[in-house]
Amino acid sequence: MKKIHLKHFLFYSIILLNLIVIGHYFTKHQVASKESQSIVLGEHPPQDYNLPHLATNFFLQELSNGKFLNSEILLKTSAGDIKPLGSVVSKKTCLVLYINNQNCNVCIESELRRLKLLSDKYKLQSNIIVINRETNIRHQKVFEIEHGFEAFSIISETLDLPVESKSTPFYFVLNTDLQVLGTYLPDNEEFYSHFFESYILAFIEKSQIIN
Repeated sequence: MKKIHLKHFLFYSIILLNLIVIGHYFTKHQVASKESQSIVLGEHPPQDYNLPHLATNFFLQELSNGKFLNSEILLKTSAGDIKPLGSVVSKKTCLVLYINNQNCNVCIESELRRLKLLSDKYKLQSNIIVINRETNIRHQKVFEIEHGFEAFSIISETLDLPVESKSTPFYFVLNTDLQVLGTYLPDNEEFYSHFFESYILAFIEKSQIIN
């Protein structure tokens, strides 16, 4: 069997994931009205999925996928050293969690907890980096100790990815050529969140970064 190219695999995985979510949405809403659903179920039906929201996320993910990041984007380590992105991601493909200081604290903590569980389970710490906008070196050191991930503060204005327009943390896989191979915008919808681990593991495995 021919090996599936990673970019194609990620592209079709994202499409499949969104089709499953949308398909599940319509399956749930075959009953003619919410009132009749309540009668049949004996309770209030689950809150609708926000399809325009999911479609926007999907669109921004696809616009970001395949882009090459500037190797001269400057990052600051917890020791205060300044390094270009190209030197940080030079030897291995990494899973990156990007956090903007405008993201809500609840969203940030939620993603860090989920990512920590996943990284501990599959021993992925050495393949995960966090890029944030923390300007206090002491706080950055505390962050690394508390969460166990290598963290860098971005000095440059932006990564120049369309997905940055969302006010939530997001993930992407970055190879040694600094190409964004897969972007994932987490969602708080219970059904959508159910796929977080399988989605993340899919592109981690295809990137051959599992220890």
